[in-house]
Amino acid sequence: MAGSPFTTGIGTSPASVTVSPNGAFAFVANKGSDTISAYSIAPGTGALTPVAGSPFIAGPSPYSVTVSPNGAFIYVANSNSMGSDGVSAYSIAANTGVLTPVAGSPFATGGASPNSVTVSPNGAFAYVANSESNSVSAFTINAGTGVLTPVAGSPFTTGAAPFSVTVSPNGAFVYVANWISSNVSAYSITAGTGILTPVADSPFLTGSFPYSVTVTPDLAPAPVPAVISIPTLSPTGFILLALMLIVAVAAQRRRFF
Repeated sequence: MAGSPFTTGIGTSPASVTVSPNGAFAFVANKGSDTISAYSIAPGTGALTPVAGSPFIAGPSPYSVTVSPNGAFIYVANSNSMGSDGVSAYSIAANTGVLTPVAGSPFATGGASPNSVTVSPNGAFAYVANSESNSVSAFTINAGTGVLTPVAGSPFTTGAAPFSVTVSPNGAFVYVANWISSNVSAYSITAGTGILTPVADSPFLTGSFPYSVTVTPDLAPAPVPAVISIPTLSPTGFILLALMLIVAVAAQRRRFF
């Protein structure tokens, strides 16, 4: 693409990139400079133009960035926060992409070294993988302000060194890739609260050192089998059908005799 690669400005060691649901903006977590670069995306060419004020200040070592499904907020997991000030939250100016810190941000995860953050498809919950405390933090998201509030019981136990977290497209399950224990923890999400409950037989074995996890889009429902209707026959129809059968049987008898 013309102009590619695009500079992150004073941002260094970019570790993660995401695009807003409407395709208007891109955001990059710069792990080496503790910043977030923001760009507008040209609809026709895909070219990136830095947003005014970019890059924006984040917490220490921002490692993962995600946008809420409604495109109103971004969340950044700051991997060197060691249990405090773990997730930075920003509101996104709809027309410009300019980031403004959400009140109370950054939010503590209650875990150490958050490396990954994701938001449920309905925008109600955020989940953060804490790699050095073997846990996943859960938050409710205020729909109007983007403020994070810890879910009861959070953080929840995972395998060793969770590095990636994702939510299934139907919003029913959370999956966490555990790098050291070489497995995937799976949880069901309690609707309305966001509380996580381990799925039976979780964690599930993987190959060595899984670093990322994702879920395929939900399959379309299986088509309903067509109902074959058998037409009803009038008395005359039954008589004609019987005569046809008699003729057919007689013809078969003549073939063999």
